[in-house]
Amino acid sequence: MLLDQMALSQWRMDRALSLELAALDDSHLDQPLLALALRYRTTAERSFYKALAELQRLRAAMHADTLRAQKEREAAAHREMERLCFAPIAGAPQFVSQNVASPRPEPDLDAARAYFEAHLPKPETAAA
Repeated sequence: MLLDQMALSQWRMDRALSLELAALDDSHLDQPLLALALRYRTTAERSFYKALAELQRLRAAMHADTLRAQKEREAAAHREMERLCFAPIAGAPQFVSQNVASPRPEPDLDAARAYFEAHLPKPETAAA
């Protein structure tokens, strides 16, 4: 709609220019026609620049909306990444260190028995 308004205003400016040229004919100067042509041109220019300013304002607003939506998407992605990264420790107690204790390994009883049998003296039997 604004582009249509600008195109129509441009056509009117061109038409006003042709009226100005007709008023400035070599044979005589038609002052009432010249005044009318200048008024038409001024009105058309005002309409053209008003539509242009509105178009520029709308484009800037659309650009700002696009940037705001992009920042919102980035913030949502950042929050989701934080949720995924920190979800395993979310319920952990809040100490100075956030190191998660690793589970204690189960003792290898067979290896311990073999070690003790190899390195400790055999107990004396009470009967001997």
